[in-house]
Amino acid sequence: MLKILPLALLAIALLSAGRAFAVDGQVLVNQAAVLAGGGFPYKITQPGSYKLSGNLALGVTGAPCGDAIDIQSDDVTLDLNGFTISCQSSAGFNGYGVSSIGFQDVTIANGSIRGPFNTGVYAWGGSGLISSIRVSFIGVVGIRAAGGGDPSVINGGWVVERCTAVNNNDGIAVTDATLVASVADSNRELGIYALASTVMNNVANNNGLYGIHAERSIFGGNTFVFNGTSDFDPTSTGQSQKNNACTSGTC
Repeated sequence: MLKILPLALLAIALLSAGRAFAVDGQVLVNQAAVLAGGGFPYKITQPGSYKLSGNLALGVTGAPCGDAIDIQSDDVTLDLNGFTISCQSSAGFNGYGVSSIGFQDVTIANGSIRGPFNTGVYAWGGSGLISSIRVSFIGVVGIRAAGGGDPSVINGGWVVERCTAVNNNDGIAVTDATLVASVADSNRELGIYALASTVMNNVANNNGLYGIHAERSIFGGNTFVFNGTSDFDPTSTGQSQKNNACTSGTC
């Protein structure tokens, strides 16, 4: 005999499709769960804590990769938990590894994103923390973080810390943000791009053009060496604290 679920139970069943919960209440995300829930992109639409429990792979059929994870809520923590989000297609690059557009108090941490995505982590507007993320083989820029610039938002903007960008087109680009203790190495063009930002204690080495291009930004305590055109783009208007280490000495 067919049983009809009460509406409340039916709603719970639908919301739970394609996701599992850890003992501590975190939502677990893995390839099987994403595919069971309708495929990529995996959309986070509710505040809470989300954690990868396995690698995520897009483009396995050869089609260009779209977005992997779209954060569409304030107050979200996404822990990649040491796993990798990868695009395995050779049909050109498209989409973002992880995106957050306009949302506040978002944390993206602890894992790797491997292209060819358009951008590894794309955080535009809003505020949050990008921490301990490694991005590689990205078509445009490894990590792009731009704060909302809204003076009414307390602690607005983004902090990017302890991240690594290797073998991308550009490494890390920040606007209205803080970049600290991160590495941009062997990217084809820029290591670091900064606009209206603070850039402290980073490393940008072996990049094809400049170690850093800074506009209306402060940068100090960084290491910029062996970059192709110059360690510091002389046309930019950033303010050096004169304590950076460069190929030719202090800059």
